[in-house]
Amino acid sequence: WIRWAMALTGKQMIAALNAQSDSVNTVVHNSTSILRYYHTAGMLHTQASVYLSEGDDERAYVMLKKFARMYLLVIAEHNAYNTKQYQTEKFKFKRLCSQALAKIKELKGVITMKYDKQGDGKTGTTSIPAPAASPPAATPSTT
Repeated sequence: WIRWAMALTGKQMIAALNAQSDSVNTVVHNSTSILRYYHTAGMLHTQASVYLSEGDDERAYVMLKKFARMYLLVIAEHNAYNTKQYQTEKFKFKRLCSQALAKIKELKGVITMKYDKQGDGKTGTTSIPAPAASPPAATPSTT
């Protein structure tokens, strides 16, 4: 996906990444244990951390947005969210979400600058070099 992304401005890239992060299902099923939702959110956060450590800002941005959406729109709406039994998870994930939102804001600026800088200064697009010509096909030897 990087090949087509090279032709995008920073604003366009952020819009494309936001569209990817919107794939989180925000329907709350109260019959599903809130621990399952916390586990899923934890996996999203862990994957975002891996992408950050690898320097993959775009994928980290998407995973952090998915994590934040999962927490804010699903977990926080679950019937068991405010029960005493899950307060440890609630506070842990609330802190993680706050940190994730700050990192999302930071990454948005980094990604926007990165893609605007790659542009040619006029339209925000870059020229992608044409693929190298393939070598001529080898002819079988008749010796």
